[in-house]
Amino acid sequence: MRVSSFGRGVFVTITPYAVATLLCLLILVWALRLWEADLAVPFNHQSDSLLMQMWIKSLIDNGWYLHNSYVGAPAGLDMHDYPLDDNLHFALLKLIALVCGNWEQTYNAYFLLTFPLTTWTSLFVLRRVGVSFAPALLVSLLYTFLPYHYERIQHLFLASYYLIPLGVMILLWIYQDVPPLVVWDEQEQRCRWHLGSRRSLGSLVICLLIGSGGIYYAFFCCFFLLLTGAISAYRRRMLYPFWSATGLVLITGLSVAANLPPSLLYARDQGGKPGSRRTSPGRSRSVRTPNYAIVLSRDGSSRWPIRFFQGPVQRQSNPSIL
Repeated sequence: MRVSSFGRGVFVTITPYAVATLLCLLILVWALRLWEADLAVPFNHQSDSLLMQMWIKSLIDNGWYLHNSYVGAPAGLDMHDYPLDDNLHFALLKLIALVCGNWEQTYNAYFLLTFPLTTWTSLFVLRRVGVSFAPALLVSLLYTFLPYHYERIQHLFLASYYLIPLGVMILLWIYQDVPPLVVWDEQEQRCRWHLGSRRSLGSLVICLLIGSGGIYYAFFCCFFLLLTGAISAYRRRMLYPFWSATGLVLITGLSVAANLPPSLLYARDQGGKPGSRRTSPGRSRSVRTPNYAIVLSRDGSSRWPIRFFQGPVQRQSNPSIL
């Protein structure tokens, strides 16, 4: 009887996400006409996507994106002077690269993966706040297939906005009566820490992920955390929602900082050497290898299998690409 009840519980929990995944994939295949796509050709091959593709190739050829021995002769390309807090995305790309084995398929696979990930997180949040399955499914799919998702393919990490619904869930928790981290004790009439609750632990994990998923979304998450905390504190005439929000902002900031030691240590070691970190824009343009030459298809062609991303390959040397 226990096994049967457990099985029914698992089935009831998984079924909505399985249905949402199926619908998401069907819409994705139709919208991008994936039956015509060659996944060995990147979906986008211009502007800032070239830099992203170079990073992915660095992950595969050199182990991580911070150094690429195959460009920037004679010493190679070093990215320590370009601090990023996107290690969550780089880690996922690294895992995908272990399966795909080349940068083109890794780039395409991660972009496609962001669609079901966004559907899952948005559906999860909507169900957690009490929205019934049908409208929650509709809203999660609409949110997944926003035009922003396609338009930001050149900035793959911005197109990976699947953590935003989880951040919104934290905002709702802070605005409600039981925010994470800090609660009001009616008996003692004072605030007290409540770190062991599922809500607090979940919020900590979400903030750590957001802090490792890019500075843009981390910044706006912190901004709205403080705003929501202030509004909730004013509404209750108590400060504990604001302290909860402040604690989560601190956790997010620490997560961002935890991604930066390689760049900070490099700046400490190299900053004292005259000229080691300075060059003119003109010299950068004249001596660098154009990004398109690094990631261009082996035969030099530009094949565009998907209607959303059609456009000419930038074959000129454009200093703004870097």
